[in-house]
Amino acid sequence: MKSITPYLLKFATVALILTLVFRFFLSYTLAAELFTLVWVVAMSYGLASLLRVGFLGEKMPISFHCTISASDSI
Repeated sequence: MKSITPYLLKFATVALILTLVFRFFLSYTLAAELFTLVWVVAMSYGLASLLRVGFLGEKMPISFHCTISASDSI
């Protein structure tokens, strides 16, 4: 099993903070019946999560392996 690294702790801390902020603003907008702002809050959370993964996520190279043999016909 891999150990918990400082990088993983940063990733989890940012995820926790983003989730708590999202939950607060979502509850506020729903309680105030500002239903159009719910979309803004949700899209902001999604974008922030995507940026979090982009900046703090593990950079893994993606490689595709494709073999074509002479016996394969088109």
